[in-house]
Amino acid sequence: MKKALQLVLALLMSVSLFSCTKENVNENIETQKAFEAFLDEQFEEYLTSDFLNYHYSIVDPTSYGLTKPQVTLGHLSTQSILDDIESTKEDLQELKSIQINELNQEQQRIYKILEREFNEMIEQEQYLNFYFLFGESKVNDNLVTNFTEYRLQNEEDLEDYIILLNDVERYLNEGIERTKEMAQAGFIQKESEKKAILEQCESFISGSEIQLHVKDALANMELDDATKKDYEKRVDQAVNESVIPAYKALIDLYYELPKADNQGSYFEQEGGRDYFAYLIKTKIGSEKSIDTWIKECEDVLEETIQDWIHVMITNPNIDEELNSIQMPSDNAKDMVKALEESIYKEYPVIDEVIYSVDYLDASVATDLVAAYYVIPPIDMPNQNVIKVNPNYSDTTDLFSTLAHEGFPGHLYQNNYR
Repeated sequence: MKKALQLVLALLMSVSLFSCTKENVNENIETQKAFEAFLDEQFEEYLTSDFLNYHYSIVDPTSYGLTKPQVTLGHLSTQSILDDIESTKEDLQELKSIQINELNQEQQRIYKILEREFNEMIEQEQYLNFYFLFGESKVNDNLVTNFTEYRLQNEEDLEDYIILLNDVERYLNEGIERTKEMAQAGFIQKESEKKAILEQCESFISGSEIQLHVKDALANMELDDATKKDYEKRVDQAVNESVIPAYKALIDLYYELPKADNQGSYFEQEGGRDYFAYLIKTKIGSEKSIDTWIKECEDVLEETIQDWIHVMITNPNIDEELNSIQMPSDNAKDMVKALEESIYKEYPVIDEVIYSVDYLDASVATDLVAAYYVIPPIDMPNQNVIKVNPNYSDTTDLFSTLAHEGFPGHLYQNNYR
């Protein structure tokens, strides 16, 4: 959980911060150099303090002079989370030692982004009992994605991959212990959330997506058949002796957890209102109060109702027209292409984006996810991938999801310059 600095990485990899910025009478070249050195430290720490960050963010780390970190999945214990927060406090203190008014405009913008990010990381210390590790798009889901999207190009990658597979049991056990601590403190997830976790875990262990991923990667490597078979055997052993037992232990945990006393909203839980306000602030990036957001939502809802009333009065055939809308295709690749070709009427044109649209294996495709975008390594920006759930039959919903993940969504956003 060390620093969610992905939003800053692109800034750190951009052209010199000293160019194309308006001069400030207070600018100090030494302060600006100190700030760049701080950014370099943050960039290196982000990549080398976590092996998965290191692997996924950079294809050729040697070109950046980075030292390979220990091959491990990291930690999920309460203490590890607290340690990360303490480290972030130190980073914030170092940042504040730099005089922001002596930086150029671009540096000041990055400074403010970092300051906000650090403060939000530190503030979450107050809400750790709301921070559930398992659930939709959380550790149990993300771990599967990490293993099925893992870049396997050579034997070193394979050796690291097997080490990570064998680390799953230790890693998830830390998360299981933390979940038990939270349950003892009275913080237990809703029954609907438990059910979704159980379904995801049971579906995953019944499949063989990890082994299929390795087999596909080995087919593209220049290794002899005996070596390939040995790697397949070692991966299969790691899955059976570490991964599957770990997910079975997680299943046992969620069958054993008692029903929570409070199955209502955050507003009905002690400290829940403050946590909800924190979520709004961090997810939306706004300091507006909850009451202000409620009023704005009510206003938009009222305006939308009035607009629909007007449409229905002026066009009595609107229901038939909506039901007759045809998607450009029922194929995800064609949908993304159609979206790409249509958005530039309203969005800025960007350079050609290289991407692929692939379907997930059924064993890791849950009903909760229609599609997702995989951010490419920063030194291989053309490796954009959208993964699609092959079981998703609602083409209208899939089309809107692909717009969110592709164009003009995350893929477009990540490639906008």
